[in-house]
Amino acid sequence: MADAIDQAIRDRATLLIDAPPGWGKSLAALVPIAARDGEESLRAAYCTGTIALQEQLIGKDVPLVQRAFGRPDAALLKGFSHYLCRVKSDRWATEMFDQGGAAVDPATIQAFVRWMAETAGGDEAELVPRPSWWRDVAASHEDCIGTSCAHYPEPDLEELEATDPDAADRVRERWASEHPHPGPPCFAVLGRRAALGARLIVTNHHLLLFLERYRQAHVPPLLVIDEAHKLAKIASSVYGAELDELRFYRMTDRLRRDLPVLESMIQNANASYLDLLDALPRPKDEPVPLPEHVDAVAPFMAHLEALDRELEKIGDQRAQLERAGLASFRDTLTQVMTADPARARWVEPHPRERKFQMAPIETGPVLASLFAPERGPRIVMSATLSAGASFAHVERACGITQARHLRLPSGFDYAQQMRYFLPLPPRNPQDRDFLDAVGPVLRTLVLASRGRALVLCTSFVQVEAMDQALRGVPYPVLKGDARSGSLATAFRDDLHSILIGTARYWEGLDVPGPSCSLVVIVRLPFDQPDPLTEARYAAATRRGLQWFHDLAVPEAIVKLRQGVGRLIRSETDRGVVAILDGRLDTKRYGQTMLQALPHAPVLRRVDEVAAFLEAA
Repeated sequence: MADAIDQAIRDRATLLIDAPPGWGKSLAALVPIAARDGEESLRAAYCTGTIALQEQLIGKDVPLVQRAFGRPDAALLKGFSHYLCRVKSDRWATEMFDQGGAAVDPATIQAFVRWMAETAGGDEAELVPRPSWWRDVAASHEDCIGTSCAHYPEPDLEELEATDPDAADRVRERWASEHPHPGPPCFAVLGRRAALGARLIVTNHHLLLFLERYRQAHVPPLLVIDEAHKLAKIASSVYGAELDELRFYRMTDRLRRDLPVLESMIQNANASYLDLLDALPRPKDEPVPLPEHVDAVAPFMAHLEALDRELEKIGDQRAQLERAGLASFRDTLTQVMTADPARARWVEPHPRERKFQMAPIETGPVLASLFAPERGPRIVMSATLSAGASFAHVERACGITQARHLRLPSGFDYAQQMRYFLPLPPRNPQDRDFLDAVGPVLRTLVLASRGRALVLCTSFVQVEAMDQALRGVPYPVLKGDARSGSLATAFRDDLHSILIGTARYWEGLDVPGPSCSLVVIVRLPFDQPDPLTEARYAAATRRGLQWFHDLAVPEAIVKLRQGVGRLIRSETDRGVVAILDGRLDTKRYGQTMLQALPHAPVLRRVDEVAAFLEAA
């Protein structure tokens, strides 16, 4: 793998790698980078989909390579929201002390104020735990005023100084004239500059795509994109827009406090905004498309423009900050409310506030420039990048037109270490009684495994049904969702526990050993129908593709491989993957999906499952 990566770097090629756990993907990429670090053009970024892998790289893999080669120097590139904003923190401190801004313990506030005064980097990582008010003081692109801010640091002129000292002096003089009273420099900008100056940048997919979309920095010529099966979905978010309906009210509440002279204009704007909200759909359970045109948008935009003009007249730094936030809100609203045949727009239901969303229907066109052959080498890898033997779906989703492929076998002996359990008779999840039928099967399985089970669902309805089916079993049942990271620790620590979860547990859980001896997949992980998915399938059909065969099945295979991969995490693990969705047996695509999974014998009876687990 390292040889293939090195050759791709030499040839400035794109290399797609499917390498199961245990291959050491990160080291295989880092060693060629370190070996060739003397080349001036070889600045690199290593981009991940999870914080866990970033921590592994910074804390373990990169230092190991540095000890062996003496290079490269590396830095973690973080988003603005990880840094303290000096302007917001000053305002927050004033509210806390002068206006009684929140019911917070005074000693806690004083400790935070001391930290603000003493911190050298302003990084939230210095705070354990992170305070509940961090969002109020954190830097954000939504309301950053950029070079207009008194805290924006002087431009880094080192490169210009080396090539044209006179030009550097002119820039320096102009900067001094525009910033006669500079304050302490911005933590976020300094942090970004320091990271971007390293030969190796470690960051996440979201920030890489953010820099690419908004051209806020030059993306290094060499990119290593690990956990790349996530990239297209993250691109859908970065190149899209999301607006929650309470965001404007949060802005106007702050305006009222800071600039009470605008009270009358704020009241009028809020009333117009309420008219707009009343004109938009209110879905109960499922997302629904936004209408092509909404008459109430234009009057509300007029109120926003009037507010902007008044803030421009006031002109101080507070007003500039509010103008930046208002401009960001207006831009997002425009994106979400403007009909575009290349974008899907919809309303997401929420218990407290609707979310209005927009996303590109196809991510290939927006990612194509990142993977253009002239941009430099791209190493794109994951444990589940291919669907069976094909990389076509990821090439299509990422706009990759030229690529080499490398598929590596697993280092685990699946035929010995695991079994599949496919129950008889096969049950179709589209049947009304599906959950009632598979609940008793699940119960007998977890009794046979004595707990030690991970139950993977594709909806919260399934989570509730499986939880109900397990009532009364003599093992702890942990019910998870996308926010309950602490349950993973509890599952690892309690040998006989059962964890029932959705999205994050399909690929975010690493539990080697007997605590995870049974993985139960309730339903095949096809995308649930929503406006974006339906638009993607329709676009595929217009391009002459078979949306089910070319999009839905490959994407489900990748997710299914992730779920099955939760079971065998080391050479000593043994266990059973039970797939309760009978379509694996009864549909032609079911056999395609089964062939794409690690090969292992199939069991049909629960007593066979019990015997295999007992022998382990």
